[in-house]
Amino acid sequence: MDIKDGYIQKIVKKAIFELSDKELEDSEAVFELALRVMMEDIKTDLPLFSSLESDTPVLSVFLSEDCCGQSTLIQKVVSLKENSVIVEYNDGIEVQGETLSEKILKIDIIRAQKLSEVVNQIRKAMESGKHVFVDFKHANQDKEDVKKFIDSLRRSFENVEVFVTFSAINSELYNKRVLKRYLGLADALSVTYLDKCLNYGSLVNLSI
Repeated sequence: MDIKDGYIQKIVKKAIFELSDKELEDSEAVFELALRVMMEDIKTDLPLFSSLESDTPVLSVFLSEDCCGQSTLIQKVVSLKENSVIVEYNDGIEVQGETLSEKILKIDIIRAQKLSEVVNQIRKAMESGKHVFVDFKHANQDKEDVKKFIDSLRRSFENVEVFVTFSAINSELYNKRVLKRYLGLADALSVTYLDKCLNYGSLVNLSI
């Protein structure tokens, strides 16, 4: 399944150590151990906007480098989350206007042209007690500029969480480049197009 050889060796060593000779000959016992190890290594948790009290404003920032389904993902979440708003910022990525999902879900989106405008809109929304989801897509923004922006948000607001978004249909090499570039800024990863993924082993490698 294209899982890294080093990780497979780790599972094999654990199997030899934990399983009896008879169990090692049983493929189901070996696979059950492998799945248990993988489930322990791939960390999942509820985001702040789901785990905190509903009346506590949360700022959730989603970062992506390309069109990867991030906007639709956020819109679906916001359609289920009461008292929330989307602030969208596109740097170097052409905006097609109102999307089909936006029309169907009847979501109000604030589209900001500058980073200062993004901050102002966040402040207005959070002061009124709303949850804010920032859809931050950038192709030209320098990594240091993005880091400074995220750091300023963490200093200015409480309950801030940052996600790096990548698509399950992109190559592992491309996704790895995106993650290496922005992983130090993020609290977690969000993955889109899981239903269209052709290589789940790649997602295991990226998660590890």
